[in-house]
Amino acid sequence: MTELSGTKAALRAQTGLDPRATHGHYTLERHVKAVRRRAKGIFSRRTQEGQELESLRLSYVEMLGGAEAVTPAQLEVVREICVTTLLLANINAYLAELGPRIINRRYKRLAPIIAQRQVLIDSRLRHLQAIGLERRARSVTSLRSLVTGAATA
Repeated sequence: MTELSGTKAALRAQTGLDPRATHGHYTLERHVKAVRRRAKGIFSRRTQEGQELESLRLSYVEMLGGAEAVTPAQLEVVREICVTTLLLANINAYLAELGPRIINRRYKRLAPIIAQRQVLIDSRLRHLQAIGLERRARSVTSLRSLVTGAATA
């Protein structure tokens, strides 16, 4: 008794107009799932993204004065910066994929993901301000202390 000819699913299949496939929700969901899969092994160094994020993390640690001078709290902030950078890169790729559909013409407003992107940008900026935006020099022992240390030994 189930006949597909009059159902909505059959109509969508016949016309090729499936609104569930054109609104972008499933595309975003697919991107988020991919980000979650990659985030599990975010610093794995096996993938290209992992290698890029590891080099980004190392550059931040070097900017903070080296691994010896960085506290565990700063390392956690650096890790959050790297994760936020990965999320922003994926959101930017998704927005580029959307193209002109970023703007909802009917309601004359931007897609909600733009606001979420701005929240992530603000979050990354706060994290960068927490660790400090200025470059810090490594602590280097002076020549005088090396000579006096060698003379006493």
